[in-house]
Amino acid sequence: ERLKPHQRRVYAVDFSPTGGLLATGAEDRSARIWNLATSQPVGEPFKHPRRVFCSVFSPDGTLLATACEDRIARLWNVADGTLVRQFTDHSGPVNWAAFSADGLLLATACSDGAVRVWRIADGSLAGVMKGPARQIWKVAFSPDARRIAAVSADGTAQLWDVASCRAMPALRGHTDQVWGLAFAPDGSTVFTGSWDGTARAWGVSVAEIARRRAARP
Repeated sequence: ERLKPHQRRVYAVDFSPTGGLLATGAEDRSARIWNLATSQPVGEPFKHPRRVFCSVFSPDGTLLATACEDRIARLWNVADGTLVRQFTDHSGPVNWAAFSADGLLLATACSDGAVRVWRIADGSLAGVMKGPARQIWKVAFSPDARRIAAVSADGTAQLWDVASCRAMPALRGHTDQVWGLAFAPDGSTVFTGSWDGTARAWGVSVAEIARRRAARP
């Protein structure tokens, strides 16, 4: 089935937890929600001043997070389309956003080379995670929300401990930009996909052991 009312490129899609809705984010400066049973948009578009690179549902399906080129991530009420909150402390375009599985935190990936973690309840900044990369394309929480993974324009992937914001050694091996990112359901492995034509699997436990060894005096 073709969903058409976007006027330009669509950058992101995400299913609602119930599977009945689909969210899209597009180059036409909007995000939309679709009823999959009817293939029709639900309500009015979520309008933005610049391109929308990501639109993702919260775990309970009540909120939609969008990441925008204007350096702001936003939270929207799915039921009525109202703007709930803005996360503004970015110094570059926001390329991606991801909720923790419990719905308490939102992570944003930014072109300034940092991942930021926000508390959903009050919009406060819980932590900033920086690595060697100059641009972060995507970010994901592990299923238990103890780790964050991100992939970047420099061909690396990076893991951080959420509680301490401490970085594990960068995961190197790709020879071009990395855009694909996913945790295994048990959180033991991170999968990455690159413009170099390869997908790779990285053991989270191995990265943690390496970080601990590097931290020893």
